[in-house]
Formats: sequence, C-alpha cells, structure tokens
Amino acid sequence: VCLDALGGLLETAAIRYSSRPATPGCMIATALQSHDDAARGIAVTLTRQNEALLEEYLWPSASPGKARTIVQFVMQNLRGLSLNARLGYSSDDLVRSARIAAGAVSDLLETP
Repeated sequence: VCLDALGGLLETAAIRYSSRPATPGCMIATALQSHDDAARGIAVTLTRQNEALLEEYLWPSASPGKARTIVQFVMQNLRGLSLNARLGYSSDDLVRSARIAAGAVSDLLETP
C-alpha cells in the first residue's frame, strides 16, 4: 500500500506538472527559488509540513531514519519533475521518470 501510494504520488505529479503548458510544474517548487522572502518562506513551511506527513505515513513500513531518506528522495524527485515540466518535457517522459523513482523507493523499502 505504501509503495503504491508513493508511486501514485510521483505519477500524478508528473501528469499534473505537465498538463498545463502555460503554467507547468509545481507552484511550491517554483516558490522555493523565489526572490520574494515571504513567498519562499511559505513554500519552505509547506514543504517541511509535507515532508513530516510523508515520514509519519512511512513509519509503519520503515524506521524513522529510512523514512526520512525515502521522503528526501521522493521530494527531490518531485522537484525534478517540476523543473523538467517547466523545461517542456512531455507527460510521457515525466511519467517514465516517476516510475523509475517509484522502483527505487521499492528497493529502499525492501533493503534492511
């Protein structure tokens, strides 16, 4: 269930990030790079909250340390998908990358 949810999160993000050609990517990921201190501060807060929620979700399946590693990996991939959507990568390209990332998450969960 955990792996399915994380894989679904990555694939859904890949599709959504590339579905709006005029405004591709993730608004929060973009705001993390903002020169506007308030916008960047809000984006950092939202990112940290989402990381904490994902870690808590993973605790039944992974130790806190492993959960943190997986969450960092997933968040880095989400930001990469967002950036590549902004660079014009297709939905198919992003979904393929999301599936590779989901496979790596599976490997991480299965490694002791």
